[in-house]
Amino acid sequence: MDIIKQLYIGLGYKNVQTYIQSGNVIFQTQDINTPDMEIRIAKQLLKTIGFEIPVLVIKFEEMMHIFQNNPFLHITTSNTATYYITFLSSIPDKINVEKLKSKTYDVDHFALIGRSIYIDCPTGYCNTKLTNIFFEKILSS
Repeated sequence: MDIIKQLYIGLGYKNVQTYIQSGNVIFQTQDINTPDMEIRIAKQLLKTIGFEIPVLVIKFEEMMHIFQNNPFLHITTSNTATYYITFLSSIPDKINVEKLKSKTYDVDHFALIGRSIYIDCPTGYCNTKLTNIFFEKILSS
């Protein structure tokens, strides 16, 4: 993750922090044009690492809104340590969303709101079907 951190610093971003081995990066910038940042970061990743990596930039205000509007926060019996959020680059097609909603997922639950998928996995993320790959497969079909 150090190479990723250095890449962001090289692009002029400040207070760059990576989150474990997830590929998530937190940084500060005065730039407010997220589509331009996504393109610039993706190009630099391709140049530095040698393959394309999708980039999604979410502003602090949007991230706070996403966190505060987690529909599972209102369930008093749930454990917030089992909550996860998957971020989408765009709002998915309604037909694929209906395919997703038509199935059951054991004890796991999800809620799709805008470009965010809120997930509650009571037995842990390592035991759920509701992974990023799972959502990508259904929502992009």
